[in-house]
Amino acid sequence: MKKHLFFVVSIACRFLIACQLQQPAGEPEPVLSKEQTLEKRLDSLQAVASPGDLIVRLGDDFLSYYIKYMNEKDYSYSHAGIIVEKDGQKMVVHITPDSVTSDRITYTPFDSFADINKTLQCAIYRYQIPDNEKEKALSIIDSFRRNYVRFDRLYELNTDDKLYCSEMISKAFTKATDSRLHFKTILVPTKMLPLLNKYFARDLKPEAIAKRTIMTIDNLYNIPECKPVMQITLKQLPGQ
Repeated sequence: MKKHLFFVVSIACRFLIACQLQQPAGEPEPVLSKEQTLEKRLDSLQAVASPGDLIVRLGDDFLSYYIKYMNEKDYSYSHAGIIVEKDGQKMVVHITPDSVTSDRITYTPFDSFADINKTLQCAIYRYQIPDNEKEKALSIIDSFRRNYVRFDRLYELNTDDKLYCSEMISKAFTKATDSRLHFKTILVPTKMLPLLNKYFARDLKPEAIAKRTIMTIDNLYNIPECKPVMQITLKQLPGQ
């Protein structure tokens, strides 16, 4: 009886092993190219972005390298915009000093704002405010656009006819929340004064630059009401 039981169990085990060996193996994971990996990473960032979110980036150009040091504490980013949705497509509303003819507020496709060929890193932050206030902020930004606001090359906070990226965002959300959101401004960082003295040589005296207050990119998200959503790296410099 024991021999018979052993024989049955042995046959059953061999049958199970044979079935497992005959089962087709799962399809191997496709090997993605570097570009495909970055595109997938960017798609993940776009998927979590919602209208009213703050999006920040660091470009791979020399201007971005210097601008990031205008921040107070965090030198991770050099430009900022706000997520909007138009015709079912996520876009970014922002303003840049690209040229004297294209220095106005524009709506840019998400993957153009965070171009994988020109962007080192990018992140999404979210203001913890009601949707209606986010919508109001976007409406204010669009009113700036309709009024043909141009890029503020003198970084002057006391006027609204010209704005730079972080100034535009802080003013829109301050107005939309009746100043409940408070964004800290700072004096131009001391280490940046020599460079800015050259940049503003034709328009401002050194003593005026030293007294100039600015709205930094890092202080757009370094407030209690703003929470990080996702950060990605898209490009690394040689040696990193």
